[in-house]
Amino acid sequence: NPVEFQTFGLDLGNTFGEFEIFWDGVLIGKNGNPGKESSVDLTGKMWRSFKIPNHLSQKGEHILMLKRSLFHGPQYKRLRAFVNDYDYLLESPLVYTAFMHIFAGGFLLAALYFFFLFLGNKNEKPILLFSISCFLFFALILMEFVRTYISIHYSQYQIRMEIIGYLTFFIAILVPIYFSLQFPFPKRKVILALYTTFLIYVLYRNHLYYDETSYNMALTMWFFSFAIAVYGVYKKYKGALIVLLALLICAFINNIAYFDTTLFAGFGVIVLGMFYILSIKAKEQRLAYENSLVQSTRLRLELLKKNIQPHFLMNTL
Repeated sequence: NPVEFQTFGLDLGNTFGEFEIFWDGVLIGKNGNPGKESSVDLTGKMWRSFKIPNHLSQKGEHILMLKRSLFHGPQYKRLRAFVNDYDYLLESPLVYTAFMHIFAGGFLLAALYFFFLFLGNKNEKPILLFSISCFLFFALILMEFVRTYISIHYSQYQIRMEIIGYLTFFIAILVPIYFSLQFPFPKRKVILALYTTFLIYVLYRNHLYYDETSYNMALTMWFFSFAIAVYGVYKKYKGALIVLLALLICAFINNIAYFDTTLFAGFGVIVLGMFYILSIKAKEQRLAYENSLVQSTRLRLELLKKNIQPHFLMNTL
């Protein structure tokens, strides 16, 4: 419903092609150069917002018409449009993107910190896996939200989605491997090989359905990680219960939110579980080191006593 002094806008997201857009027969915007693609450079975006003139935004039925060209990708037919406050359409993606980039920055810092920590002790493979997982998730967030500030032509859509798909694929491999190192189980290498083979099948089964494929890979990762965590709880491994709770929280988020939110929030929770395990291992190593120092000090004192006692007796005599 229109409100006084409110300006409405039309949002076109994931819209393929270059087009002219008409609202009630009036041209309200243009995206690219429809009909001239063969003679000009690639122009236009896949995500655009257009202002609706106030005198055309009254309550009632309206006619939306697009004069569209799919010269660079005739196979793309998708079109999505909705109406909202124009200022909101412009500001909301920027605010959300800024928040997600802060979120991504946390993963980048974690990736760098644990990578340098690994360089100090190259025998700790879980630390390296954790670092790589954080970096891949940082790259995934950047690739997902790069569309907000970089113009992406619909002919380049597949390149971006391929990168997102492969980033999700490698994350879906590394996270269960990390948990398998922390909670070892019988025939680990064979089971991980079978899991990787199945994940490759998921990746290429409906490869061009990018969102569905990413969702299925994330779901496969969740089920396998959940099975490892259940085994860890059964074997009473330290940290296994926390990881299991983190995975259950992911499942809850999946039931109340759409995929993008589920992916980022869910993986954030999983990373917290992964970090908790590392902190437990670090604490155990620190305590073991302190105990070794105490035992070493005691041995030195005992040895010193044995060396001092005969000399003391001789001097007394």
